Amino acid sequence: MMTYENAIRFLADYLNGDVYFAVDKNIENHNLIRAKAQLELLKQMEEKEDDMKGVIKKYGF
Repeated sequence: MMTYENAIRFLADYLNGDVYFAVDKNIENHNLIRAKAQLELLKQMEEKEDDMKGVIKKYGF
């Protein structure tokens, strides 16, 4: 959930003019890039969900 939440927060900050998160002014659309990266990470996590559950089950976390 944190990955999704971060994506939404980065996107909201981008849409609001980058007022909350510090951005590198040399990177155009920095918070938009961050939001897209978080969504990509979420996609990859969802693709590996069964593998992650297997690790948790194997090691008893």
